[in-house]
Amino acid sequence: MSSASSCERCSQIALAEADGRMLPASDLAFRHEHEVSCPDCRREARALDLLRMPEGRPAHFPASASERAQTLDAVLAALDAPDFAEDPAPAPAPAEPESAPVVVPFARRLPKPALWVTSLAAAAAALLLVVRGVGPSADQAPAPTARVLLSSGQGLSAGMVAAEGQELVAAAGETSLALGSDIVILLDPGSRARIARLQTSLVEVSLESGRVHASVKPNTPGPRLAVTTPQGRVEVTGTLFSVEARDGASDLRVLRGSVKVSAPGRKVSKVAALQAQRRGADVVRAMDVDEQEVELAAMRRISLLETAEASVLQVRSEPVGARVLLDGEAIGTTPLSAEVKSGHRHLVVATAGRTADEWIDLHSGKVEIRTFDLTPLVAQREAEPDSLPTPALKRPSSKVPAGEMQRRAHVLLQSRDWAGSARAYREFLAAYPSVDLGAWVTYGSILVEHQGDPKGALTACGRYLEREPGGINAAEAFECRIRALRALGRKIDERAAVQEFLDRFPSAVQASEMRRRLEHLR
Repeated sequence: MSSASSCERCSQIALAEADGRMLPASDLAFRHEHEVSCPDCRREARALDLLRMPEGRPAHFPASASERAQTLDAVLAALDAPDFAEDPAPAPAPAEPESAPVVVPFARRLPKPALWVTSLAAAAAALLLVVRGVGPSADQAPAPTARVLLSSGQGLSAGMVAAEGQELVAAAGETSLALGSDIVILLDPGSRARIARLQTSLVEVSLESGRVHASVKPNTPGPRLAVTTPQGRVEVTGTLFSVEARDGASDLRVLRGSVKVSAPGRKVSKVAALQAQRRGADVVRAMDVDEQEVELAAMRRISLLETAEASVLQVRSEPVGARVLLDGEAIGTTPLSAEVKSGHRHLVVATAGRTADEWIDLHSGKVEIRTFDLTPLVAQREAEPDSLPTPALKRPSSKVPAGEMQRRAHVLLQSRDWAGSARAYREFLAAYPSVDLGAWVTYGSILVEHQGDPKGALTACGRYLEREPGGINAAEAFECRIRALRALGRKIDERAAVQEFLDRFPSAVQASEMRRRLEHLR
């Protein structure tokens, strides 16, 4: 019978050898002689051999679910097996990595503990936790990042990062974000949402109004996506769908895959591909042709965007609000910023009276800026004053709905009615100062660029930065502030603001221009 101290020494030698350490010949000889006489240590040695990785593999444990399942199965079988003097049959070769989940039986019982079980059990337990997806590797995985892929008709920039809790407002045009590497959402114009959770296992978007389209890659290890409205919750792991919240109700449309729907006081139900459901109701119906086309068009726009190694496309025009088409798909209105797939692309920018049409080459990691003058050939505009004082913000006596005031301001902005749009935004912000904080940035930009009022612009952009210093419009607010300081001739303050911009937004689209400006100011 082997002594406890001999078994412990043999276990330490075996673990040291498994770690790849160089051992003296006397230790190796002791281990060999001891394993011949001790069946427990002999089983441990076989199990440790199964846990060793093939040469050249970077990870300590197998990478794919099927490999981990096979390895764990073989280890547990070795621990359960009766002792044989001869070498056991070799374990089957690991299969190629798979994306599909593998169900692993965990009903085996380990043998009675011995002195060496603690170290081996720790290794097997670590492997078990990796297979089940609840161990250290899952806890240590970074939370997904929310990044702007598309901003249309407003002052956002592709590549900007949004945080958990971030409010998302797609005022005049669509807004798209990548939530990690496998989830992309697209907000229709006029939609409001919030990133409620950004966790390793779950991304949750709270939709307040409007419509969100979502594309979730199937059969990936990434987080689930949940979209919530006041009427209920939709949760998916791989599908194409949209949720619309309006008039106190919400509608669900599923283009591919299936989704789980839950609502207070109701059973969880499933909605399959090409079906639609009014949230809060039990009736599921087939999507009609028009609904399918709306969803397909949204998914075609999403397919043009890129979540990694993208090319950044910036499209600007005078007047703003021109329609932008890329490869025949309408992706928004100017000003537009998007992370799109690289390649030879057909770009069309059009207003009611004029159209610009060209082919462009987009390269991964590069920024492509296109500016178009689409001013009508015969323009009849009122002369713009060189300078207008900023009137005090006065709250209107009778409140007009926020959406109506915001739409009116945007229409005036699109028509280049600078005085009218400034007045409309001023009235909107007086009545609803917190409904759309990004409107402060738009208002400030109008003041500094078209109304000759840099002091008013500093105040407006400062209001945004006070409330949302890390918000999705922060880079544009800083840019507005820098232009205002330049217009006021405050070079020292401008230089400090430019340096702060570069420190906070080193990869922003405006960064190259800011670096050139900083060199000029030195």
